[in-house]
Amino acid sequence: MAGRDFALPWVQRALRSGIGPTEALRQARAGGLRIQDSNWFRAYGQERANIALQIRARDAPLNRRPSADEIGRWDTVRRRGFATRVTALATDRLTGAKSTIHVTVTTPRLVSRGRAISAAMDAWQDPEEKYPKLIQAAFVSGVFEMVPGEAEE
Repeated sequence: MAGRDFALPWVQRALRSGIGPTEALRQARAGGLRIQDSNWFRAYGQERANIALQIRARDAPLNRRPSADEIGRWDTVRRRGFATRVTALATDRLTGAKSTIHVTVTTPRLVSRGRAISAAMDAWQDPEEKYPKLIQAAFVSGVFEMVPGEAEE
């Protein structure tokens, strides 16, 4: 599994740049990544599918759970359940600078988008006000089923 985990930044960069999987693999290997072809193409395909799901997830209603076709897949070593990515748009109270905050909420069962956003904002709380930010908006940017797989050598 480690090879795919290390491949993810390379895959995401390739997808943002519009580079195909074969050329991206060449570039990743030239950059020092060691991964089997099959693991690379699996990671590339899963991430491309996950990005498409994230785009659809932003516009869905908050009071319902995602349907099966809206849920991506994350291969894990042991973890099971669901991971929901929540993105919040924030403004710094001191400088007015805009920023985004990303929080991933994991649950044993699938939860509604509204519940995932509430859990993410609770997890992100800054009780000491070290980072005085005002949350302007929050949305679910992806839902994934965590599927344990076999460890790879």
